[in-house]
Amino acid sequence: MLVPTALAGLLLALAPAPQAGSSPQDQVAELLAAERADSQDERTALSESLAALGAAALPAMLDALRDEALGGTAGSEAIPLAPGATEALHGALARLGRDSLVPVLRERIREDAPAPERAMAVEVLGRIGRAADLELLLEAAELARGERGPEPRLVRALESALPELLRRDPSRVRAARGLLLRAPPHTLAALARALACSGSPHAYGTLADALGASSDLDLALLPWLAVASGRDPAQPIEPRVEAHLAAAIQAPEAMLRRTAVLAAGHLEASPTVPLLIALLDGSDIPLSEAAHWSLVRITGLRFARERARWESWYAGEELWLRTEFPACVRALQAQPEQIVSALQEIGQHRLDRRRLAEAVCEVSDHPDSTVRAIACGVLGQLGTRLAVAALHERTRDGDPRVARRAEEALRTIARADPAGRPAATLTAPRSPQAQADVSVETPPAR
Repeated sequence: MLVPTALAGLLLALAPAPQAGSSPQDQVAELLAAERADSQDERTALSESLAALGAAALPAMLDALRDEALGGTAGSEAIPLAPGATEALHGALARLGRDSLVPVLRERIREDAPAPERAMAVEVLGRIGRAADLELLLEAAELARGERGPEPRLVRALESALPELLRRDPSRVRAARGLLLRAPPHTLAALARALACSGSPHAYGTLADALGASSDLDLALLPWLAVASGRDPAQPIEPRVEAHLAAAIQAPEAMLRRTAVLAAGHLEASPTVPLLIALLDGSDIPLSEAAHWSLVRITGLRFARERARWESWYAGEELWLRTEFPACVRALQAQPEQIVSALQEIGQHRLDRRRLAEAVCEVSDHPDSTVRAIACGVLGQLGTRLAVAALHERTRDGDPRVARRAEEALRTIARADPAGRPAATLTAPRSPQAQADVSVETPPAR
């Protein structure tokens, strides 16, 4: 039985050779018309045949990809490229190499180049380019003079190519800030999305660094900033990001305000809670509903969309954080019984849940297994991303009771509804030993 590579070689040997003396364009057309590309082996053989034509055939291959067809000139009828033929062409370009291809693409990316030409260049760069080609890719994505907007093919190509380039070289993410500041509006969202999804630890910082340059830029960045932040549970929201969120929530542009309101919820930005509460009784119903969604997401509470109810709750929570929480933090350094009492107290509050979870995480690896078990229950109740990371650690605890409690807490968080509201709360009996066996119950709205 032939192995795939041997079969590909056989197919290549059996393929009809292009006629001697014919132009590279004719040779490319002959190969694409004569060879099948239904299977992977056939596509590999066709790619090798096309690549054997050399760099002189690059323009003809690019033309075929641009037109997504063969022919169509001098009165001949265009023949659409089959998906396999398109794949084979991209494979041939990859074999010829980036160094041969990029100069040819650069020549084709002119100020007046039509959208199909630009879309083809973006597609090719997405397949074989590197992060160093980001500027060329964005240049290819520029609109030709007189175009009213990008065509769908160009948008699809951009959304596919940008993440591919950044995934190949995540270390270049930091350098993309300058591209964000220079990118035209129709490419901003695609570039921000690619940065957020690149997997780079620098993605969040790069997006945050570009905030505030313009309303258009903030509108594109804020949704993806939340995605980038969500990849690192330990990543706090920086004060500068909170300041930008606050400014955008109060901006005159309706779309920017709504985007910022939703981003505040996704980022669990507790400092924005007063601003969100103030929007609950506004005349802009979609904005009011978005503010309510974010409040539920940030706090985990189930209050109705009533400003007075939220204001009353916020006043009490803010006072507790200022006057009582510091004493709870100190008690977490004391004896187990005092720690248990402090955990019970912390578990009754929801403002600035990340800050509360950080305090509880400090005792989640306490030598006393009862303390660790109760800490797991409170973390499950708080339900933040930071809590999830700590709970996963405790599922490997040496005490099976603690590991079981951590798993129960993770299930509690997983049962949260789409708005991020934990579906359960911690009910705390009086004695420390009973606390270790505390049950999780569904509470009424507080």
